Amino acid sequence: MIKEIRQYTPDERRRMIAEAAYFRAEHRDSESGGSLSDWLEAEAEVDALLKRSAKPSFIDKHEKQFSAATEKLKAVRSEIEELKSDLREEWRKDLAELGKAQDSLRKLLTRLKDQGQEASQKTKQEAERVSGEFAEMVHDIGARLRSARRGRATKK
Repeated sequence: MIKEIRQYTPDERRRMIAEAAYFRAEHRDSESGGSLSDWLEAEAEVDALLKRSAKPSFIDKHEKQFSAATEKLKAVRSEIEELKSDLREEWRKDLAELGKAQDSLRKLLTRLKDQGQEASQKTKQEAERVSGEFAEMVHDIGARLRSARRGRATKK
């Protein structure tokens, strides 16, 4: 089960930075840096922590869907390879389109991981769309393949 990660408000973020900067100032010697460097270092530290904590909810959901669709795609590819060579060629174009969608989704997920909590709503929506399209394409090609196999089996 995927654990939802709490989103922090800008005020909460500022409070965390202020506390971290305070502790940094408290533990540094008076000659090494000042309050500005304490704040900047604390800000970088807090932002890195928030970025890491944002990954599990949205990204894990899509990685799980991506993995499931990829497994289905492997099964479909395996079924296609069992077909006679002339029939196999008919399915190659669909597999090529699926490969492009899979690559596109993989790149989006990587971008989302890199951006963490700062990922734009547009990027998240694009990931939702591509993820849905990829899963639907895999489902459709699998259903068409099973239907085609049943049709040939009843003609024999």
